[in-house]
Amino acid sequence: MIKEILLKKAKGLPVVEKPEGLRKFVDCKIGNLRFFIEMESVRELAPLVSITNIPGADYNILGVLNLRGEIVVVIDLREKFKISEVKKTILSRIVIVNVEGELIGIFVDEASNIVEVTKEQFIDSPKRAEPFYLEYIDIEGEEIGVLDLKKIYLDYKIK
Repeated sequence: MIKEILLKKAKGLPVVEKPEGLRKFVDCKIGNLRFFIEMESVRELAPLVSITNIPGADYNILGVLNLRGEIVVVIDLREKFKISEVKKTILSRIVIVNVEGELIGIFVDEASNIVEVTKEQFIDSPKRAEPFYLEYIDIEGEEIGVLDLKKIYLDYKIK
């Protein structure tokens, strides 16, 4: 690490040290529900594009999209979180994530920004516990769940 810093200084590049344990998350919303997706798993945020329906597919599967030659299944998490209305707006996105080596798309109403979180912001014992959250983070007094992508993926694969 010191060698990298010295090389940057020698090249005249800015040296910015990240706090230890810093993690990045995509801040997402479905309806009024706010949750995070770990940035490490996110390949890209895609605008709402043409999604091809799959006849006979489970209702949680919106369809598939062709992402530069790769077929990506797009899922809707509204049923899991008991959110009824589907709002497709200009802010709607498909968060493309890599889970177990497979790309899946998660439809969200909004994916607004990237949030950097320190290890001190993680909550050991949250006030609520949802089955599809891996952990919880305190952001300005609000407990926000981090989506457990492996559970979501396995649930989608089983159906």
